[in-house]
Amino acid sequence: MADHTVASILQVMAALLGPSVAIYAADILLRRNPYDGRDLSDQTRTGQFWYTADVNWAGATGPNRGTAVASQCLATPLFTGPIARAVGGTDLSLPAGILVSAAVYLAMMCGPGGRSCGV
Repeated sequence: MADHTVASILQVMAALLGPSVAIYAADILLRRNPYDGRDLSDQTRTGQFWYTADVNWAGATGPNRGTAVASQCLATPLFTGPIARAVGGTDLSLPAGILVSAAVYLAMMCGPGGRSCGV
């Protein structure tokens, strides 16, 4: 039972962390990696990273949606989500979470009302 518990915890961690890492990777590609420490520390309304009231809604929504989908695709000995059950118990949480969170983030950043896509 302990082996199943550790494996399950690691799978849940991957499902939770994967979408956040996907946002970071998508943002690096979107901006072509020009982060500036001084700009990151600028907390004024004119700062490059101010967004809406100092919240990047794309950066907050993407991981939430990705994690929600990942949890439904999770297949562990202790819990199997409905999507994983529908595909025969295959754990698709990591790829599903990564793809959904990156897609939501990029759509919100590049779509109508979002900041420039930069690509």
